[in-house]
This record gives sequence, C-alpha cells and structure tokens, in this order.
Amino acid sequence: MRQNKELELTVERVPSTSQGLSGAPTYLALGDAPRAGTLNEHKSNDPHIPIDSDKPHVCNICGKQCDSKGYRRHVLSHSEERPHMCSECGDSFAQNSALQRHIMSHTGIRPYSCEECGEKFSRNSHLKRHVMIHSGEKPFPCMQCGKKFLNSNHLKRHSMTHTGEKPYACTECGERFSRSSHLKRHLLSHSGEKPFKCDECTQMFVTLESLRRHHITHSGQKPFPCEVCGKRFMDNNHLKRHLTVHDDKPLSLSPQKRQEHHDFSQFVDKKPIVSQIPKTGHVKFEPGNSFSKHFGQNLHPA
Repeated sequence: MRQNKELELTVERVPSTSQGLSGAPTYLALGDAPRAGTLNEHKSNDPHIPIDSDKPHVCNICGKQCDSKGYRRHVLSHSEERPHMCSECGDSFAQNSALQRHIMSHTGIRPYSCEECGEKFSRNSHLKRHVMIHSGEKPFPCMQCGKKFLNSNHLKRHSMTHTGEKPYACTECGERFSRSSHLKRHLLSHSGEKPFKCDECTQMFVTLESLRRHHITHSGQKPFPCEVCGKRFMDNNHLKRHLTVHDDKPLSLSPQKRQEHHDFSQFVDKKPIVSQIPKTGHVKFEPGNSFSKHFGQNLHPA
C-alpha cells in the first residue's frame, strides 16, 4: 500500500491500557502531522543527549534526532497503523522498507559484511553499529558524566541513571522500572509464567538468562575460574562464595555462612589447637597436617 503524500498523521500520547504497562505510552494515528521539535528545545528538555547538526528535527515523543526526510518516516513508527504485513509470520509494519528488512529474517539473507571480521548483517545500519566495536568509536557522550556509548538508545537508558526516571510501573504492586523489558520480566513474577524451557530436562525458567545458566549444568562447563587457585565453577555466585576461602573478608554471605567462615578462620589460625576427640583424650597439635593425619587415623584405625 503506497502512502498518500497528502495523508498527514499526528501522534498523540495516551495512557496505556495494557496490563502492567502503566506509564509506558502507546500511540494513535489521528490526523495532522506532529510538529518536529528543534534541537535547542530538546536540549533544554534533556541535557544528556548531544546535538547532531545534521539531524535538526527531534521527535517530541521519543527524542530521536532526524533529518527532514527521515522525520516524517520516523513518525510512522509511533503510529498504530501497520498496513504492510509479512505473509510468513503475520507481523505488520508501518513502512514497506521495514517489511523488506524483516523478510530477511526469514530468508537468512545478510548482504552487509564486516571487512574486519567477516560477520554479516541484514541491515547496513547494523553493520555500521558493529564496525564501531572494532574502531572503538562511541559517538554518543553523556553530557552529565562524560561516559560514551555506541548508539543513542544506550545513551537514553544511561541518562535515566542521572534523572532517576522510571516511567514503567507495575499495576500489580506499583514497582517502577527504567526499561519496559525490566517491567515485562518483573510481571512474570506475578503471573507465575515461565516461558523459557530447557530442551534437556523440560525445566522452566522466568528469564532467558536463568535458562542459560541452567544449560551449563547439562554441558558440564565451568566458565568461572578462581584466579587464586585455578578451581573452576559453573556459576559466578559459586565462585564468589569460594573466594572467601582466600580472603579474610567474606563477600556477600548470609550471617550463618559468615559465622561458619569466622569459625573456620579461627580453626586454621597459627595458634596450637586442642582437639577433643572421643576415647582419645585431649591431644595438642601444632599448625600443619598433624591434626588431619591424627583425625584420619582415629576415623580409620589400623
């Protein structure tokens, strides 16, 4: 369906009616084109976003910077009108170009190749973003703290750490989040839904990250090595607990575990140890292996 040049859209922010997404705006296509905000106006609203003089128009809804041609095209991304539908999966898109890019996800076509490492991409924009990994370029600096980012979306998320903004609220318990993905993950704790299933044992998990950690138990991999003694662990939390063996200051342990660690530290102190072993009387040992040898002899008498 070709867009009529005379058709103008406006994008109105309305309260979300989706469960759990209070505070996250949804959008409706109505009738008159929205006014593009100027960079100076936007800068006053969000000082963390740098100015790009090649893109003088700023979306008043999401803050994206666009050139004159790209702005009108970008507005459609906020509209609920999706006239271009994928015959393969039924997903619909506001623009035909977006549909064509989506179709590549079904065909597997990736015409854009990185000259540095050979990785291929379905979109040129994805390739450009990838190339920055090799160049180390991070063109989006935070005006507040100077930290730099690969793209504007990462910068926007970072900016919320300065403003404390958490626009996504859970309608069930009121907890707020800075990202919609965090809210969606949180909602699973209320619904009890566990959408990620292990193919090996059919165990279910709330998050993909939890499933990935679980997969390690089947593979036998231990990707977390101790830098002190070389012992390896399946889970980073297990490694942290292990590190307390090498450190007099335990990490995040429960009070019970912390007391056990304290008792163990007292046990291996350099002072002589007096042990009370049944039927053997009181025996005094110097530091070293003599206690272990003696204890083993009493457990397994000759």
